Amino acid sequence: MSDTEVTFRPDAARYARSLTEMIRCATISFAGFRDEQAFVDYMNYLKFRYPLVFSKCEDTGVDGCIFLKWKGKTEEDALVLMSHSDVVPAEGDWRYPPFEGILAEGKIWGRGAVDTKSSFCAILEAVESLLAENYIPEKDVYILSSFSEEIAGDGAPNAVKWLKEHGVTVGLVVDEGGAVLESPLPMLKKDLLAIGICERSSVRFLIEANAGKGKNALTNLSEFVTKKAPSLGKQQLTPELRELLRRLAPELPAAAGKMIANIDRFEKPLIALLSKLLPGFKAMFGPCVSFVPASSAVTADVKAGYAPAVAVVSCNQCDDLENAVRLFKEYAAKNDIAVKEISRRVADGIEPLDGEGFRQTEKIANKVYGELIAVPYPIVGNTDARHFVGYAKNCIRMSPVKMTFAQIGTFHNKDENVNFDSMTNAVLFYRELVMDL
Repeated sequence: MSDTEVTFRPDAARYARSLTEMIRCATISFAGFRDEQAFVDYMNYLKFRYPLVFSKCEDTGVDGCIFLKWKGKTEEDALVLMSHSDVVPAEGDWRYPPFEGILAEGKIWGRGAVDTKSSFCAILEAVESLLAENYIPEKDVYILSSFSEEIAGDGAPNAVKWLKEHGVTVGLVVDEGGAVLESPLPMLKKDLLAIGICERSSVRFLIEANAGKGKNALTNLSEFVTKKAPSLGKQQLTPELRELLRRLAPELPAAAGKMIANIDRFEKPLIALLSKLLPGFKAMFGPCVSFVPASSAVTADVKAGYAPAVAVVSCNQCDDLENAVRLFKEYAAKNDIAVKEISRRVADGIEPLDGEGFRQTEKIANKVYGELIAVPYPIVGNTDARHFVGYAKNCIRMSPVKMTFAQIGTFHNKDENVNFDSMTNAVLFYRELVMDL
């Protein structure tokens, strides 16, 4: 055991205060809207709260993000710790005001608590504490936090460009995505370590509804987005989900284990069962569509009298993206909805389960949390980590903040929250990860 392990004393109250203050800075990213003062206030607070991080780490000067270099003993195979700082707007009726960082019911409430100021707070707390101990990492460590991840901005791409231009080799990237999950099923006696190993491809469409059939445009749009969309492709258990189930099988009742052992035969019943038990899993089984409000940046040319929104068609890497797009367009046309493609992201790269990144993440998490069930996790959305795919040797998407499935469900939703005591182990995870280089 090192001296740092002996002398370090976690401070849960400090971490909670840090996170609440970060939440109070409404660093919203929304196309067509940006409150620059909120980001200024955010940076001022971070520099006040983490003086060693911002004085002893080199500011690379990259635009659109916080990007700091903590010099280690060697430059090869650097570690990149990242988690974005911007948040989506807070809509709906919240239990507590979304930008006041309320501590209540043993939880920290507010926009960004889950996505992803909690993990960035834990990164900064971990590095600040190690710097206070004059710890020098074996390899260079980079701290990266984009100010525009939610709108696919250029913060992370600019950082990757800087790294490449400076000849930096990256050994491991750890970004948002999976999490440490409290056991979601009564029969599971261990918590899960959901390690994100891949992302989904997606196409974004501007959709426009016109008035007609005795209804105004907004009513027609509302009816369209609330309808149950038809299938956009085959539902299936991807290789990542099959491996997830295989790893869960030893912890499940014999009947469930038998179904998983004969997964080809029981694929449809397993999909139906998982969709019922864990509704959040449903989007992972095949192509699907979701809807978000349209920003002013994409509605400038919408004709008067039309009601706009944005539709996102997403697919697993083994799905037929073009077929899903075709089926969605046909479905929209049948409902008199005009569509225009805005952008697309085609995901590539799947982190190997026997890779150093997966194994190291599992090892550190087990050390901090005790024995977990490490499972591969296909990310439903996209993360800034995608910019490192094909460049970094290992690219892991996993926040070490322990959450329930209900808390995961507050992602981009109302009543976002994390447990008060969840920050301590997150800080310990990042400390241990740095010391394991």
